[in-house]
Amino acid sequence: VQRARRGTDAVARRTEMADALCQEGRLTAELRIDGTAGALGVAVDLRTAKIRTSFDVTAPEQGYPLAWAKRLVRDLAEAPADLHIETLTEGGDTGPRGTL
Repeated sequence: VQRARRGTDAVARRTEMADALCQEGRLTAELRIDGTAGALGVAVDLRTAKIRTSFDVTAPEQGYPLAWAKRLVRDLAEAPADLHIETLTEGGDTGPRGTL
C-alpha cells in the first residue's frame, strides 16, 4: 500500500519512488495485513543491504504506561534476540530504544 494524497497522480508517485530508489538507494512501502491493528512499514536500503520494518501499536485508553510496556514485553517473549525496539511518542520525539 502506498498512501496517496487526494488529487495526486499514480504515475507521478511511481516516478517519485523510482527517483528515491536511484538517488538514495532506498525503497519504502506499507503492507496491510488482515487481522492486524495497522499497516506494516517496510524500508529497504540497497546500499547497506538492510531491511527495516515498523509497526505502530496504539496505547490503550485505560491503564498506566508501565502496564502497557510490561504487556508488550510479555507479548515479545518469543521474539528473536536481535530484535531492535524503538519507542516513539505522539510529539515526534524518540524514546527509549534497545535490542532485546
